Amino acid sequence: MADANDTGAVRPLFLVSLPRSGSTLLQKMLAVSPRVASASEPWIMLPLAYLFRSDGVLAEYGHRTLADAVADVGEALPGGRAELVAGLADFARGVYAGLARTAERADAAWFLDKTPRYFLIVPFLAEAFPDARFLFLFRNPLEVLASCLRTWHADRFGPAFNGSYVDLFEGPSRMAAGLKAVGDKGLAVHYERLVTDPKGVLGEVCGHLDIPFDDAMLSAYRDVAFEGRMGDPDGAGRYDGVSTASLDRWRAFVRTHFRRGYARRYLRGLDDATLAAFGIDRDALLAEIDRCPVSWRGDPADVVRAGAMTLARLLNNGRFRRAYDTLRRGERIIPFG
Repeated sequence: MADANDTGAVRPLFLVSLPRSGSTLLQKMLAVSPRVASASEPWIMLPLAYLFRSDGVLAEYGHRTLADAVADVGEALPGGRAELVAGLADFARGVYAGLARTAERADAAWFLDKTPRYFLIVPFLAEAFPDARFLFLFRNPLEVLASCLRTWHADRFGPAFNGSYVDLFEGPSRMAAGLKAVGDKGLAVHYERLVTDPKGVLGEVCGHLDIPFDDAMLSAYRDVAFEGRMGDPDGAGRYDGVSTASLDRWRAFVRTHFRRGYARRYLRGLDDATLAAFGIDRDALLAEIDRCPVSWRGDPADVVRAGAMTLARLLNNGRFRRAYDTLRRGERIIPFG
């Protein structure tokens, strides 16, 4: 198997974040450097990590049985599970090296894999790649909540919004735990500071990766394009330069009494350690929520749609109980009240 420390071998760099956190901006900024190769969103590590998990996957072949079989394979190998994980890592390294060549960055020091929901598998990534580095991009969870609803659901609650449960209600704590788990291999980056002090933040990131900072990262990122269907195709290039215009857009979300109550309940559901990792003062942010102007206009529609969201999930749980039991922790109900 390949030596992770071979001279010239591209090393994995994982950008871990919740969706709608500005990860595409940071990815493109770093991809300006000739020392960093990247691709839109590889996704390849998620199925490899879930080979070892008996839940969280719905498949025709019976995933729990697969997980048992994979465990048996690990036990049968001379090196045990570690040998199997290393073999899977070798496969991924080959893919990363191929993508680096495709991007004409064959001599890059790092391959940046920015994939949604890698916050679910941080311990596996650290196990598989001892030489990896991690960037954890934190953004105000209320911004993430508002952006998910606005971008993917036309700013309306509804049954489809249940699909964001894992991002909104599990993702924040997984992010905080992941940063703690990887120790000095991880660096916390806060979106709010990235857009207000991009040179300072990128300098810290480049120091974490032992690569030189280039002023071109502050502007040339708008010319970086990735092939494929994944990622945010135009978010990072929406402005002429790094902009603070996206800060505090959550205030537009909190415009009805229902949404203000929803935002307050959501924030109170995040524990202190998680909020600390995000750099959030709960009491201060709750006070800001209370200062936002609200009206009753739109409340009836929000209540009806949120009720339909909850009812749809309850009905699905009854109608597709077997699938739900297989997933166990899969798509859950976003709280209504």
